[in-house]
Amino acid sequence: MHKSIIIYLFFISIYVTGNGLAEIGFTLQWYHLFQLPFLLWALFYYRRIDLWVLTSILFLNIFSLLFYRQGLQLVLKQLINISFSAFVFYYFIRLSNFDLIFLFKKYVKFSKIVLLIGFFQVMIYMLEPVGISISHYFLDLFFFLKGADVTFRFQSIAQEPSYIAYTFSPIVFMAFYGIFTDRYLFLNKFWSFLFILAYLLTFSLTAYLGIIFMLLMFYYRRLTISKLVFSVVFFAMLALFSFLSYQNIPLIKLRVDETTRGLQENMVENGTFRQFNFSTYAILTNLYVVNQGLKGNPILGCGLGTYELLYDKHLPTALKNYAIINNKEANSMFLRILGELGIVGLLIFLSFLVYNRVPFNSLMGYEAETLWIINTGIFIMIILFMIRNGNYTFHGRLFFLLSYYYSYKIYKDYLKSSEAHLSNNRI
Repeated sequence: MHKSIIIYLFFISIYVTGNGLAEIGFTLQWYHLFQLPFLLWALFYYRRIDLWVLTSILFLNIFSLLFYRQGLQLVLKQLINISFSAFVFYYFIRLSNFDLIFLFKKYVKFSKIVLLIGFFQVMIYMLEPVGISISHYFLDLFFFLKGADVTFRFQSIAQEPSYIAYTFSPIVFMAFYGIFTDRYLFLNKFWSFLFILAYLLTFSLTAYLGIIFMLLMFYYRRLTISKLVFSVVFFAMLALFSFLSYQNIPLIKLRVDETTRGLQENMVENGTFRQFNFSTYAILTNLYVVNQGLKGNPILGCGLGTYELLYDKHLPTALKNYAIINNKEANSMFLRILGELGIVGLLIFLSFLVYNRVPFNSLMGYEAETLWIINTGIFIMIILFMIRNGNYTFHGRLFFLLSYYYSYKIYKDYLKSSEAHLSNNRI
């Protein structure tokens, strides 16, 4: 199979997830049908693997099998899921000879198609209120979305708009960087504005949080005294604006009051959980479950992949009878890691994020600057996953985690070669 076809199949799997083809002890996804043959070919062809990747997977397996508390079948299922995905995406990156700049150029190129499909989807669904009903043609064409709640919100071929908030985030960060610096790497100004517009049209809180993080990462890439002073003034004004919005906008006041009340009161005993919208309910119930679970084992958690047992054990019957939401994924990766792997697991993951951050340098060359943009865009994506969506492997999560690691590794190698080149020139 041609290399480009393999690359684009992988990128399709990042956007198109679906609900699975069958349950065979685990959920068989459509992309497993090409990833398994690819992995078998890669194992035979390359016959070796990066020691860091292998050690990391072995550590996760040993740690999980040693310290799980119950649900061995669930632990094994998740270990197979994560290990398989990690090996597959490692060899996918190796297929390009670890050329992340090449891969992300391809990712941006494919995402332009996703972008155009999304604008088409938005336009035809916006015609519904004026009596022009042609949206069924969109679902006939993209049949895998028939179970999804497609509306005028931008979601393209993804299952819901918030998924675009994750998958577009590295590209939107590139777009902002180009617009603010007039240094366009993989996108020109026209495409940059289109990606930002699409991001806004998701009407997703996750996307809007992503934009805030992007602007903060860009602004604070070089920290100065004047920026610190400006930040104090800006955040003071933001706090005032937030307070005025809370006081004068009923929807914002409702959301804040619900969440605050849910955190402060016993929503089980007084029955206030029935007054919450489902988004607030999902957050509060999973916070409650993780909090109860940590009382039993805060250091090591309940075991990888066993969150659903924790949820079933600690969520009161009244709440189960009302609604069960995100009972397998905890509504966020932060809560899921904390609940399943405890404080130790969470600290290990956060250490990975901090250690592999590519620092900004105003004297960067093209390659180092591009690696910083890729690394920072993925960092923002990971933060969004930590806040919302606790699945470990959907949307190519292992691809982005591995790319995050390799972008830092390549960046370090680039610095070493640059320093060696400068030393030779001095001699």
